[in-house]
Amino acid sequence: MEEIIDRNNALYVGIDVHRYEHTAVCADRFEEEKGSLSFANTPIGIQQFINWLSAIGEPNLTKIIGVEGSNGNGRFLTESLSQDYSQIYEINPIRTKQRRNFGTRGDKSDAVDARLIIEVLTRKLDELPRITIQDRSKTMTTLEQLVIFHEDLIFQITRLKNQLHLLFHEIEPEYQSHRGSSFSVRILDVWLKKCGKKVILSDPKHIKYFMILEKIRQLRRLKRTSKRVDGEMKLLINQIKPNLLTFPGVGIVTAGKIITAVKGIDRFRLDTFIKYAGIAPVEKQSGRNKKHKQNKCGNRQLNNAIYTVALTQLRGHSKAKAYFQKKIAEGKTKKHAIRCLMKRVACIIYGLLRSRENYRG
Repeated sequence: MEEIIDRNNALYVGIDVHRYEHTAVCADRFEEEKGSLSFANTPIGIQQFINWLSAIGEPNLTKIIGVEGSNGNGRFLTESLSQDYSQIYEINPIRTKQRRNFGTRGDKSDAVDARLIIEVLTRKLDELPRITIQDRSKTMTTLEQLVIFHEDLIFQITRLKNQLHLLFHEIEPEYQSHRGSSFSVRILDVWLKKCGKKVILSDPKHIKYFMILEKIRQLRRLKRTSKRVDGEMKLLINQIKPNLLTFPGVGIVTAGKIITAVKGIDRFRLDTFIKYAGIAPVEKQSGRNKKHKQNKCGNRQLNNAIYTVALTQLRGHSKAKAYFQKKIAEGKTKKHAIRCLMKRVACIIYGLLRSRENYRG
């Protein structure tokens, strides 16, 4: 059940976070400052802030807290605060920049930014994402870090493959025409055997062989790491939402992206979830002209994950193919039909996140 708070009789706390030190400012509903504190980004400093926060104002007043950068330098702070405070909100730096540009002074300091966060809290609270205990649980935080780490591994693997493609082509221009996959275990073993001879780096002819040898070793090491990360992610997903993996098209990495992008599904209705995913069209109205355009906002990680699921289902899921062809038959373009399929996928994912039941297609 959604907690009901009296916003007029609440205290608003804006926190501007940095690597070594945070700055907090507290104010009432009318943005009249009640106090400020700068504290170290250490366990001792954060405990000092918690003590200061609990002492300021009357004990029965709700404290509404805004943190700019809760997923970065403010991660440890929000983990500590979420244990005792329920009204914690993530503030996008774009919002504070807009408030700064809206004013006439343009000052920039930690205290000024904290006050701008308070302005966002008092005026745009309904539009802000709330941070919950689930968001900052160790399981969720670890899964989020593994998703980011996996993305970095894939970037490095792709870069190495592109570099190896170039080197393979320079040494043997016809290598792809008769060997199938360029990075299968067998093909890489052939290149290792060819390049495994003693390399004389002073000989220009051997430099490419040396580079291929080292890059293949790096590629295999990264693939082993990626496989291990996938295994660890699956264990964490099974602790949070194992039923998500029963939905066709949702793999380990995609499930991890969805869970870490959504975090607490309880803060969404179905319509707000569709908007948050950037799938619902955006209305553009001026006078008598009224149009709907593709939404390019929303959470792009969640949008990308749902798009991946939709494309995967188009390749091997009969119901998804039938739904897609139905939309094409109705006169929709392929892009529009894919967006319709994404909405259908998002609705099912929403239901799975809400329940503990497996997908029954």
